[in-house]
Amino acid sequence: MEPRSFSSNSAIAFSGTCCIYEVPERLRELNEKAYTPRVVSIGPIHHGNEKLKAMQDHKIMYLQEFLARTGVSVEIFFEFIEEKETILRNCYAETFEFSSEDFIKMILMDAAFVIMFLLKCKYTELRGSRDNIFYPPYKTVEVRLDICLLENQLPFFILEELCGLSPVFGISPKATLIELTHWFFSHEWGSWAVGEFLEKIDFSEAKHLVDFLTIYHQPTEQQQYEEPEVITAPSIKELHQAGVKFVLSSSKHLLDIKFDKNKRVLEIPQLQFVDDSEIFSTNKMVCGDVLFSSKVSLKIILNGKAYTPQVISIGPLHYGKGELIEMEEHKILDLREFLELSKVRVRDFIAAIAESETRLRSCYAETFDKLSKEEFVEMVLLDCSFLTMLFLKALSPGIQIRNIDRIFNKPWMLDEISIDLCLLENQLPFFIVEDLFNLSKIQHHCEEYSMIELTYAFLLAAWQSWVAEEILEQINLLKVEHFVDFLRICQQPAQEMQPKKLANLTTPSVAELHRAGIKFKLGSSINPLLIKFDDNKGTLEIPQLKIGDHAEILFRNLQAFEQCNYDANKYVCNYITMLSLLVPDAKDVEILVKEGIIENWLHDNDAVSRLFRNLSKENVINVNNFYFSGVVEDLNKYYSKRVHKWKAALKQKYFRNPWTLISAVAAAVLVILTIIQTVCSIIQVV
Repeated sequence: MEPRSFSSNSAIAFSGTCCIYEVPERLRELNEKAYTPRVVSIGPIHHGNEKLKAMQDHKIMYLQEFLARTGVSVEIFFEFIEEKETILRNCYAETFEFSSEDFIKMILMDAAFVIMFLLKCKYTELRGSRDNIFYPPYKTVEVRLDICLLENQLPFFILEELCGLSPVFGISPKATLIELTHWFFSHEWGSWAVGEFLEKIDFSEAKHLVDFLTIYHQPTEQQQYEEPEVITAPSIKELHQAGVKFVLSSSKHLLDIKFDKNKRVLEIPQLQFVDDSEIFSTNKMVCGDVLFSSKVSLKIILNGKAYTPQVISIGPLHYGKGELIEMEEHKILDLREFLELSKVRVRDFIAAIAESETRLRSCYAETFDKLSKEEFVEMVLLDCSFLTMLFLKALSPGIQIRNIDRIFNKPWMLDEISIDLCLLENQLPFFIVEDLFNLSKIQHHCEEYSMIELTYAFLLAAWQSWVAEEILEQINLLKVEHFVDFLRICQQPAQEMQPKKLANLTTPSVAELHRAGIKFKLGSSINPLLIKFDDNKGTLEIPQLKIGDHAEILFRNLQAFEQCNYDANKYVCNYITMLSLLVPDAKDVEILVKEGIIENWLHDNDAVSRLFRNLSKENVINVNNFYFSGVVEDLNKYYSKRVHKWKAALKQKYFRNPWTLISAVAAAVLVILTIIQTVCSIIQVV
């Protein structure tokens, strides 16, 4: 149960210490998700929210680590916070029905959580293997966002003073909480919190973390407030039409916008927009608005169907769902066939699975306590035998005709199952499927095929455009985790593609590049990620990509897997970003379709561009490790040179076919003859 706020509808007389408050309803109704924490509550406003209670155990773990690092007893911290209780309560605009003990306990746990999170972000050696905020990495992103929400704050002074009670920064004696917070923001919000700002700005009066972010871009002495005569200005398009030029400013201060009347140049510092930009900026905006004038899962936000099995459940996440129960009978039939072919007793398989149960359960983020050991082992055995028999029958038709098979007699069902097996939430660890297959010795019926080869053959048939025929010899599949990982590994970048820092996350679209004279060439590589640009020839080489009805499902599950497990090595997410930059519009897709680069089975160019626009939403990338940085930089350099645009315009307008060429030559000859005639006439007169 959440604490009740007494002042939600009343006028608030803000005291000098009041700095944390609920977002005004007029702003909240614009985008409530931008102000609401997703995984962790900090402070009293969202304390007790049922959706956030899962993090309470983690807070306790962080508190224990905090106490161990400080060497200070919990009683001393309690006494210290108790002395500050009145000041702390006055920092919030609302009055909360917390007892003194509950309030102090909440402050201590939340403060310890924030301090330890900031420490672990910088000092990776402090992260333990049990810390599921950093493993998988996507939780880090969610927490990073949550602690930057205005309604999810602790007063900064209490964090500083708790740190001051003990040598919590013993790992770096010179470090202070301000330096640690600055490091966090400069690395996590690099485009906003530039590293060099620490020496130039006074953060000593920071009220909380959102205020800390606001201070980064407080106006300079040269940017004094003046009462404007009007609050309107021409748009960029109107200014461009009026002859105003736009220049990227060298300043890192976002407010440092300058206009040179003589040169008619508007100089603007760079502003980067990413998926979290709205959350980030709206909370800062509210912080300023109230003071001076008075990340949800991918599945929920985007396309739940792309992650949900339609026919069969594999593994525990969708186990027992009513709409998938029908296939359980088929699994039992496949288990019988599996046992018959293997000649291994069922008790041997059960023993092998039971021996690996702890390892198997630890492969899943959830605990599945409702599944007993017997139920869990039975589920794994049924699913493994089903997968083995499915792959064997797909490769050896002789096996499927031994019994009437409802899957292979209904091709549509085989297609549906092929899709279900490639969903991130519908997986078994690959090692257990491989172990049971090897134990069964069934491979003698299939010319000594391994489970890797069987999986490869099945996925090749299901996802031909993604799993190339030659890929098995070129990549290492020995450490594959599950089928989604298998598909991801199939497109791992070539050695010449090394990620590096991305300076600017923008690039011209295909249509704009075409107008600048860039030619598009179908790449010969089997890896669609191997995009190359030859600035000497002005040629962008892109391997073929087939877009069909199920492309979104494949991309979304690969994207979700990368965001859940990788921080830097997100090459599929990078590929999605690159394509979303290149094909924002149907006309961009049309050009690539004509060149054979995109094979559009949707028969709708707008649907393809819309697909990549939607995929780019919530597509978190690391700009310090972007696989297409070189291509983006080279394209931007080429496009910025006007000579390329002039040459292309001349060629596309006057030399695109023989008739326009003849017309242009005739016009030129006519002009030359006219000039000659005029000169001759002048000479005769003289």
